[in-house]
Amino acid sequence: MLYLLSALNLNFYASEPMANLFFNHVGFMAPGASRGIIGAYLNPAVLSATGNRIEAYFGYSTSASTPPVNFNLNLPLEMDSLSYNLKVSSSVVFSDLGGADYFGAAVKLGPIAVGGSLFRPAVFGASLNGFLPLEYESDSLTTFGYTVGDADGDSVDLNITPYGTLRGSLYPKADLRVGEFPVFFGAAIGNRIVAAGVGVNVRNIEGRLDFDSRLSVDSGTSLNARVRPADPSWDVSGLNVYLVYGSDPQLLGTKASGSFRATYIAPVVGVNLNLFVLGLNLAAEMGLSGSTGANFSTSLLLPYGADASVLSSSVSVDSTTRTVSGDLTLKVERTGDTTISRDFSATYRLARYLGVRGGVKLLFFSLSGALEFPVEFGDNLFYYGKNYFTPNLVLPLGPIEGLIGAVFIWRYAFFGTTALPSSPLFYAGGGVSLRTRLGGENVGIDRLDVGFRGGFLSYLVQVLAEGLSGGKFEEFSTKPTAAASLGVRFYVR
Repeated sequence: MLYLLSALNLNFYASEPMANLFFNHVGFMAPGASRGIIGAYLNPAVLSATGNRIEAYFGYSTSASTPPVNFNLNLPLEMDSLSYNLKVSSSVVFSDLGGADYFGAAVKLGPIAVGGSLFRPAVFGASLNGFLPLEYESDSLTTFGYTVGDADGDSVDLNITPYGTLRGSLYPKADLRVGEFPVFFGAAIGNRIVAAGVGVNVRNIEGRLDFDSRLSVDSGTSLNARVRPADPSWDVSGLNVYLVYGSDPQLLGTKASGSFRATYIAPVVGVNLNLFVLGLNLAAEMGLSGSTGANFSTSLLLPYGADASVLSSSVSVDSTTRTVSGDLTLKVERTGDTTISRDFSATYRLARYLGVRGGVKLLFFSLSGALEFPVEFGDNLFYYGKNYFTPNLVLPLGPIEGLIGAVFIWRYAFFGTTALPSSPLFYAGGGVSLRTRLGGENVGIDRLDVGFRGGFLSYLVQVLAEGLSGGKFEEFSTKPTAAASLGVRFYVR
């Protein structure tokens, strides 16, 4: 069997609202710079820095995609004790998904502040659709019966065996994605210098796999045929049989789908110290154990039987000499198909995890990071976590504030001892903020943020794919995506 992959279209996509918001205000990922509702889910102690009776923040970002990038991937294969090299020539698109990223609000009640926020789901996924030409050569594809006759009413039963090269195409489609939808509630007590806070992060996690493929035979494919009479006393050597595959192209089909859902309830506690030139911020989060389920289903469409109908016939049957001669052209089609389905399910327990986040701010520079790790392991445990690192520099110039920074974030998941592959994400960019009151004395806007980011998903996916496949990308572009974000903070005094 010969495989030649002529077209495969891939789309890798990622949505990281936290990274988008970081370039509006570094406090969304750098706890050392968090203030009020900005970054409260990282450390609820910063709620105490709420400067008005009510504050709310809304963040939005644009989407960006790279132009289709052509690439070649060489994959080594082992088949029948021989080594092959499968060369894939195709294209890939990298998408950085934007949207309404965030909404949060905080209320100040004397020395106590309470608040809550929600994010747009953070998603990482990949989809593909392709076209795979196939050629299958066999000296016996199937055997079916057919009866020939002539105008005089004589007939002979034949057994016909198609053989030769069957040409067709495989059309695969797939989409795999994992996402997290976080919600936060918390409270803090203290002032702008020292504060402590408690809260809870609710992390709704969902994964989905959809796969669909069909194998179709090229309509009009011609095949050779061997003909044997059911009664060996007949001579059919003078009969020429030509076979044409029918108009129904689908020969095989398969579908698979799977999903899982999990909800982490994670209490978080934190402290915050903010001096004139120095800021220290530390928080700890504990993900509580729970249960989750995974479901998977497959279906396989298989053909059975073959039937034939006459396209043209000039057959002569001589019962005296017991010979059959002439030309016969038949259209061959399958008589039916059957579907085999299987359903699978599994129950996992959520692994407890510990998350530690901290930050240091010295004058205009801040350095922050977060580390999450499970505190228990086992074959029946599920864990989904993320680690990130965010160096940045903020330059205040009166009411205008500028920032430059970078985000390195890696999400990962484990089903028991099986790790789901994912790519780390890297963003770099900057932003400009205007800190001034726009509106009335009691209600208005006191902060406008505009951010710009470049996403380097293409390069990171290249490294990951080469590591997993053992193949080598050729002529690959590492061009980043470029997108913008906007944030607005509202106040009620």
